[in-house]
Amino acid sequence: MEFRETLNKNPAIATGGIIVIIIAALAFIAMQFMGDGMPKPLTQYYFTIDDGANYFPDDANLVPPFKKNGKDAVRVNLFSCNNGKDPFAAYMERYTPEGKQKLEEVLKKGAPLPGEREEIEARYKEVKKVGGQWSLLGDIAKSADATNIKCPNGDFSKMGPVMP
Repeated sequence: MEFRETLNKNPAIATGGIIVIIIAALAFIAMQFMGDGMPKPLTQYYFTIDDGANYFPDDANLVPPFKKNGKDAVRVNLFSCNNGKDPFAAYMERYTPEGKQKLEEVLKKGAPLPGEREEIEARYKEVKKVGGQWSLLGDIAKSADATNIKCPNGDFSKMGPVMP
């Protein structure tokens, strides 16, 4: 009975304890809804075999170009200027044959070392706009044009990437 008597004699302690319990419960519930706050790694990307006219989702671990229906498939980056509606192909990505081989070797070993994948991308990844020419990502002057995304309507306020 000592505990109950103490609470009866000190209602501020009892009220404070109840408030702490309620806050802890609300925090626990909020964390369940929000998850851990970390973005989940993508398991799929969009790819195209016809210069972005059509696209399909496939395994994010595939290193483009790879064969799909007898044609070379490359990664296509889709964007929307309308909150995810009406996606369009902004630009494509692929690796040079040497870069593809190097990246596949690194991925076979497991998780790449810090900076290892980025180094391969800087040296061997190519990008291009729909209908454009391939250029190495590391060639800033040429690749900047390919990766410079413009909304057809000129409104960038609702622009964002579209993911599978």
